[in-house]
Amino acid sequence: MKRPGFRPLLVVLAALLWLTTSGCAPSTAASLPVPTPTPIPTSKNLELVGGKQTKNLTCESQSATDLLKFWGKSVGELEFFARLPRSDNPHKGFVGSPDAPPGSLPPNGYGVYAGPVAETLRTFGLDAETHANMGINWLRQELAAGRPVIVWSTYGFKEQPVKAYVPRDGQQVDIVQYEHTFLAVGYDANGVVVIDPLDGLRKTIPYGEFIRGWNLLGQMAVSARLPAPAVPPPATAAAPTGAPMWAPLLALLLLALGILSLRGMGRTRRGQQTLAHAVAVPSARLTSDRRDWRAPRPSAAAVRARLAPLEQRATQWSASPLARPLPLALLGIAVSLVALFLIGAVSPCFTLPVLAVGGGLGFWVGLWLQAGVKVES
Repeated sequence: MKRPGFRPLLVVLAALLWLTTSGCAPSTAASLPVPTPTPIPTSKNLELVGGKQTKNLTCESQSATDLLKFWGKSVGELEFFARLPRSDNPHKGFVGSPDAPPGSLPPNGYGVYAGPVAETLRTFGLDAETHANMGINWLRQELAAGRPVIVWSTYGFKEQPVKAYVPRDGQQVDIVQYEHTFLAVGYDANGVVVIDPLDGLRKTIPYGEFIRGWNLLGQMAVSARLPAPAVPPPATAAAPTGAPMWAPLLALLLLALGILSLRGMGRTRRGQQTLAHAVAVPSARLTSDRRDWRAPRPSAAAVRARLAPLEQRATQWSASPLARPLPLALLGIAVSLVALFLIGAVSPCFTLPVLAVGGGLGFWVGLWLQAGVKVES
């Protein structure tokens, strides 16, 4: 039998690698339909009774107090004001005295902008965020979702000239005279419904007036909600850190088959050697005992009877499936599995090619060794 060349080996390896890696190609996920946004209702009116500010320039604190009350938190206007930071920059804290006359400008009494208000709301347990230039549609969506919004404008949403002010930190700030806040709590076809902390009343501001006054300070706003409850992550099975549980068992089984195949081939060779020895020893005796006329000479029938079991045994092992290339291929797979188990590889896209290489090499080595097995009779 002619030993196989390397071309069959390459063909076998290429076929096995193609079969095992064809399932590992990344699949293109089916395109999901783009969800259409849910249309907002034509009107919304949140139930809330507002309060009236107690000092001339504490409109931000009263709007924040009303917002806290909507979310079920009872906080007084002056309690909120006491927590606000102080600064000559309204983006960093309350400017001046809350008792300054309305219409005052920094560094005298003025007010505070969205950042410090949101920061103070968070200290009272709300998840507050600042916004700017989000547009009227965003405001309507927030209100439709049941979330009041603090907005910055002027008294009565009247248009005022925007001025530049430079505090001690050197950061230029836009300011307007009669700066004022409102708590937006609804909308309808006529305009936006707000609670004015100046008198605690609900008012509907036409869209044109509302947007014009809101634009003066860049549509500054603060939205808030209750923080999401801490939900423990769902219990999931821990990802395996090593090979699958069945890998070592399968590796041991295939390894045992491979060892049996090698043992079978070894017995075949030993049977051939025993057969050759059994034939050579009587011949040597006949040759060496020619001078000893007393030595018994085995008959041809005795020699054949002695050799028959050995010849049968060698023939059986040569024809046995354990001497074929398949067990050697299984041995290659077993070795690959053991290696994968030791290095802890669990990815199928890595495991299958390694098994293919091990099996293909084992198959080719089996063919190569089988070609050299000859039974001599």
